[in-house]
Amino acid sequence: MKNTPSSPVIRGIGVTLPQTPGDPELLEDSLETLVRLGCDFAEIPLYAQTMIVNGGIQWPQVESFRRLCSRHPLRLTVHGPVSGNLMDDAHREAHAAVIRATIEIASALGSDTVVVHAGRTRDAAPDIVERLMGSERDAMRNLGDFAAGFGIRLALENLFAEPPYAFAANVERLGQQIAAIDHEHVMGTLDFSHAFLQTEWEGIDYADAVTAYAPYVGHLHVHDSFGKMKSTPTFLPTEDLALGQGDLHLPIGWGAIPFDAVAPRMRVRRGTTLIAELPYRYWSELEETVTRARAIAASLEYCSESLAAD
Repeated sequence: MKNTPSSPVIRGIGVTLPQTPGDPELLEDSLETLVRLGCDFAEIPLYAQTMIVNGGIQWPQVESFRRLCSRHPLRLTVHGPVSGNLMDDAHREAHAAVIRATIEIASALGSDTVVVHAGRTRDAAPDIVERLMGSERDAMRNLGDFAAGFGIRLALENLFAEPPYAFAANVERLGQQIAAIDHEHVMGTLDFSHAFLQTEWEGIDYADAVTAYAPYVGHLHVHDSFGKMKSTPTFLPTEDLALGQGDLHLPIGWGAIPFDAVAPRMRVRRGTTLIAELPYRYWSELEETVTRARAIAASLEYCSESLAAD
């Protein structure tokens, strides 16, 4: 979406749909819930569906999903493969093939946004990192050209360095990467929790980092955590919750991310979408999460409009 004065800064808020595939009743109920709560968008966790097999598209499954979603007045965004990694020399083309299939499916579903995870590597040597980031830039430009043919925006999402990986670009580095890719159909996703984990681990000021990244951002993932990298082996997500470690995807306000202090400083792109990535196990807190997400969106809208007027 072009950065025109007439377009809203935040075009809408939404929630990620449950990851359970092959359960149309749950999907129907979830979509109805989002409509009832006044959401504008639903984000499809395509990585958890059975629509891509060996790089090919299962069109009957796509059509069934499309028909169900079309019965509800929600716009859609799509989350691509969680394991996608364009800095993986050995499997880059396989990852790219899955992303291309995701783009085609997103278009068929009527979506204009596909979230793509930024790359990571097990070797943090500067020369290796720079070479692999160069490969990622080339791959993203090619995918951007492919996405342009479908009217799709690719939203490169910040991650954090978690074993077995030794490097994942922090938001400062990812902003530089998006600027270097320099493609109209490639923008950034800011995941607030991923950035919190990475900046706490690196000892970088969180507010400064996400504020600097914000101008590259056209998509937002909002959920909470405590900024503590996972350091103790666990068997269950509830054990990570008890320890307060890792990327917990908590309801907004359960963790330690300073949304109220950070959002009023951020100037994101016009047409940005805000998605609460709330796992289904926390949907008892969904109404409060949507309310808090709406408040964050209002802060971002006000900040971006105020800065634009300066």
